Amino acid sequence: MAWAYAKLRVKHGPLMHSISSGAIAKIAEMPPQSMAMIAWACAKLSYVHETLISSIASASSATLSDFSCQDLSNLAWAFSSLFYVDEPFRQALSAQALTRIGEFSVQAMVNIAWAFATQVFVDMPFLDSISAPSMPRISAFAAAALANMAWSCARLACTDMPLLNALSAAAINKCCQFDVEALANTSWAFASLIVFDVPLLHAIAAASRARCEEFCVPDLINLAWSLARLLVEHTPVLHVISGA
Repeated sequence: MAWAYAKLRVKHGPLMHSISSGAIAKIAEMPPQSMAMIAWACAKLSYVHETLISSIASASSATLSDFSCQDLSNLAWAFSSLFYVDEPFRQALSAQALTRIGEFSVQAMVNIAWAFATQVFVDMPFLDSISAPSMPRISAFAAAALANMAWSCARLACTDMPLLNALSAAAINKCCQFDVEALANTSWAFASLIVFDVPLLHAIAAASRARCEEFCVPDLINLAWSLARLLVEHTPVLHVISGA
């Protein structure tokens, strides 16, 4: 029920409260997929119920090996989206993901990286483990996944150059598919890491030029800052940004 309402983006407070109360009462007997699904639904609907989330963290910590890779990804994404921090749980989830990273789908892997980056949880063994399984599959990354992975690398100060170069090459080919937030975040990521990738920045600038009216002010600022930080002079887009 919670999953259906979250999928439809219908927030019904009394229903979510009822579902949360029932879930807390039965948390010890709840299967892993149900716990992950309820946490995901709460995050999707921005429904904050700290007792429920802490109950899920406590109940799942010792049984994370029973969770599928998708369920682990959903838990990480949900907890991060709800700004819930439980250090022992986070360490346990990271350790479990590390042992199975090769089994994760592209989206599940990106979601965990994004979740850790959002909370600035720097786990170097986990970060190192992402590169190898990502590299052969980067061409299959959707535009949003490329932008989110680049942003996550920057937030976590991950300077794995083979991974960043592969992300850049894929992003250049898919720039036309990026939304404006992805364009701004990708440029910000490479500029923050001081990776002088001029072809990528030119591709982002060219893709942004005709869409500047879609950018919010912070995204325009990030784009201009990124070009300046990496000394990339793209006069046409800078004129458009100035006009906006």
